Amino acid sequence: MSSGPDASNQTIQSSSISGNSTQPTATAGSGRRSRSPDGSPAPPDAPQAQVTTQCDAIVETYRTGVNPSKPDILAQIIRVLTEFFNARPGHDADFDNAVRVYVEMLDSYENEQRILHREGENQGSDDGEDNRSDDEDGPRSAKRPRIDESQFPWQPIREIGQALLHPDLRRTLELVENYTLDLKAARRSLTNSPECPEFPEEQWLALLSGKAVNLDAIFTADHSTSINEVQTHEISEGIAIRLSENLSNPTEAKRVIKNADEWTTTWHTYSQAVLVAFPHRYRELALYQQYVSSLFRTTAIPLHCRVFVLDRAIRNRVGRCRNILLSETEKFRDLERSHISPIGMAYQEFEEGRSDSKFRRKNGDRARSLDACRRWNAGVCPSSDGKCRYRHICSKCKGGHPVSTCT
Repeated sequence: MSSGPDASNQTIQSSSISGNSTQPTATAGSGRRSRSPDGSPAPPDAPQAQVTTQCDAIVETYRTGVNPSKPDILAQIIRVLTEFFNARPGHDADFDNAVRVYVEMLDSYENEQRILHREGENQGSDDGEDNRSDDEDGPRSAKRPRIDESQFPWQPIREIGQALLHPDLRRTLELVENYTLDLKAARRSLTNSPECPEFPEEQWLALLSGKAVNLDAIFTADHSTSINEVQTHEISEGIAIRLSENLSNPTEAKRVIKNADEWTTTWHTYSQAVLVAFPHRYRELALYQQYVSSLFRTTAIPLHCRVFVLDRAIRNRVGRCRNILLSETEKFRDLERSHISPIGMAYQEFEEGRSDSKFRRKNGDRARSLDACRRWNAGVCPSSDGKCRYRHICSKCKGGHPVSTCT
């Protein structure tokens, strides 16, 4: 496929124009222009010519280095094409083809630059080898081949996906990609900065890589009076053991967040650290805090522990994915159902654990069976659910009714 302006112009002109216009248009790949009634080549449709010129100008800003951000360039192109094709319904395939052409144009230029850069490195390496002394001993060290990212099958989708992301997510991805090139160097630079807030050193790596952070560890550090000495022992490349020794208060135990106030103060500490590395996330963090605070207000205090579990599940999901903001709370409805709704799977497991714990406290160490009580299903069990060794559930579907009423 062509990757120059002609290819983009041809793709856009391939769509049929709805409305009263009777001017024929060229079909992509035909190689012939439509002609006017007198036999002369018809001028291009004005809107088509305008959108092609706009998109080509945007691409040119990328080629000349005026705007080196590929996701931003794609976002601009998609906005222009969306406006153009929204006025021409029924041409989704043409829209996709036009986007694909511009993606290939950008990829082609990017690959050309990568090849030129590689050739320049090889040339410099060859010059260095020629200058070596002929009598130098030892074999030439083998170079590790560089991975060709253009061969990744997800790369074209990734480029388009990034262009459609929320601007805050794009900025977060850019920073994470930069930090993860050398996480330890990024942490060292940050922790030696005057702007570095009070934050557990071992949690910085997770924060800089965009992963979920352990809030209990932050809470513990906030209330700790001990001085920890951390020793790192490297076993082999990429494998190390970290040993932490409490020098001042060996008996100090780790703390766990137990109420809404403790969560809120810990979240404030966490937010201050995040904003040093990701300053653009202020609104996202503030909206998420409002969301969790509303859950605390509307959930019975004995069940606030379920809100803590939900918070961890949400932050784990956001840390594993790269297309969700913490403030997009509508994307966490399934986790809400699972963890804080009485019909949720995780909530049911929690209730089963509580019931078994109560049974153990009342009956010593004798474990409660997970099997259904046959006598209760037959309607003759003399014990209540809390005292019976077996569970008062349907032996067929595990519901809260006897098997005789199971449908």
